[in-house]
Amino acid sequence: MALIESGWSVGYFPKLSLQHLIPSSRLETGYIGRLNRAIQRSWVQVLDLHGANPWKPIAAWTVPLRKAKAYFKYGAWRSPRGQSVGRGLRAFRRPGNLSRR
Repeated sequence: MALIESGWSVGYFPKLSLQHLIPSSRLETGYIGRLNRAIQRSWVQVLDLHGANPWKPIAAWTVPLRKAKAYFKYGAWRSPRGQSVGRGLRAFRRPGNLSRR
């Protein structure tokens, strides 16, 4: 976003081919869960920083209810995907409290 704001363009090159090599450790459930948590913690902050956040802040009292609903909806105990989502849920903080744990 910072590059676009400073005048750079975005391009689409359908013939471009890229081979992305990653270590096998990045395919493990634990890594994906930590990655999900980090993404959840930062993406709304990035949108706010660039004035691109379309959502209103949520009320602090609704955060525990939202976490509980998502925990049961995604079944954090049932599968690696659910565990990853559950780790991301831990990233939610009350508005104004974005400190690291």
